[in-house]
Amino acid sequence: SSTTSESSSTSEASSSSSTAPAPSAKPTSPTDLNWVTPALTKEFDELDCSKPDATEGLEDDPAKPLVTCSTDGAEKFLLGPVAVGGSDITDAVAGYQSGPTGQPTNIVEIQLTFSSKAAKTYGDLSVEMLNLPQPRNRLASTLDSTVIIAPSFNQAIPNGQASITGGFSFTEAQDLAKQLKFGALPISFDLQTRTQISPNLGAEQLHF
Repeated sequence: SSTTSESSSTSEASSSSSTAPAPSAKPTSPTDLNWVTPALTKEFDELDCSKPDATEGLEDDPAKPLVTCSTDGAEKFLLGPVAVGGSDITDAVAGYQSGPTGQPTNIVEIQLTFSSKAAKTYGDLSVEMLNLPQPRNRLASTLDSTVIIAPSFNQAIPNGQASITGGFSFTEAQDLAKQLKFGALPISFDLQTRTQISPNLGAEQLHF
């Protein structure tokens, strides 16, 4: 069967929360810009991801938006509430993408498999985000309240099987796959570290 894919964005994300319109109604979906309040705009503008402790003390509530940084501090994000949780990822595997004839290529990918319940949610979300402009069409995965990867959609993913490709090495893909799969592990205690996938409401590339 063919593998659907979403590729990592290589262009700079230039939009920020300050360009978003003020909330005019109650948000109806995780990608709704009505989540962006003046308080979140202020928090986003004041966040300095170049500081080592920039994300310490963040309130990471899956039902609420999150202002945070990428793990390398190169980007900051205003994320919508969690749309697909880490427990909805049943598998995450790093490998090489297959070509038209089924032979492996030199393109490194991370293959994600979602639960049957989450597959429809993720499929509907992919259709919605496919029609959004950059950077709002990027889907961020967070761990320890920071963004580990935020690929953009290039096609709808209706079958619960996604492939993330981008400028990462095989070793980096293996590490990312382990982090994405970590959120799906059954745990009996209160876990402070989790994986979650949230839509981007806005993102800004930082220059150093």
